[in-house]
Amino acid sequence: SFNKKGDTAEADTKKDNEYKPNPLDGLRLRLAMAMSNINLFQFGKKEEWVVACPKTRVGPGQIVPCVVNGLDIIIFASRDGQRLDAFANACPHLGSPFDLATTERKPVLEDKGRDADDGTGDGCVDCIVCPVHRTAFEIQSGQVRGEWCPYPPVLGGLMGYVKPKSSLVKFAVRLRGKNVEVRVATSVSDVGKGVEKADGVKGIK
Repeated sequence: SFNKKGDTAEADTKKDNEYKPNPLDGLRLRLAMAMSNINLFQFGKKEEWVVACPKTRVGPGQIVPCVVNGLDIIIFASRDGQRLDAFANACPHLGSPFDLATTERKPVLEDKGRDADDGTGDGCVDCIVCPVHRTAFEIQSGQVRGEWCPYPPVLGGLMGYVKPKSSLVKFAVRLRGKNVEVRVATSVSDVGKGVEKADGVKGIK
């Protein structure tokens, strides 16, 4: 199982911090989207798994920023320590990083063919909330939960028109020995087609 040091408090202590967007955010988002569809270092190999961080660095409910092949990625372990997910450290809206983001439990939208929740039995799922415009994304599916760019009032809604509603840029993740590995060649467009699932890994305890 993962270290419980810090538990869920680490992300919540950043609640009062504010992030100021900068011109490089958009570039980081475009890079993440490109690297999720093609691995420039792969040269025909079927898979390219890269170490993101030691397993001991990840605690339940924590947001862990990592750099993988020059790409900023977030590793997140569920609060019960049973699941790992990896996604780009760039909000799909304008590319703002999630370093100062908070996590929340939100009621799941019951889609056809999926569980009622993430296995905890409370009817909710872990979501990450962008620190800039407060959009919430379900970590497991990557989908938006609630309003798109709800903050600040009125202005946030206007900023939402800059780019249509988008999901998290997710990456396949796995445990190998003492390390957490991410596949940077995951094709988001192939999710659900059996080619590669840009999804988390369950049963990690």
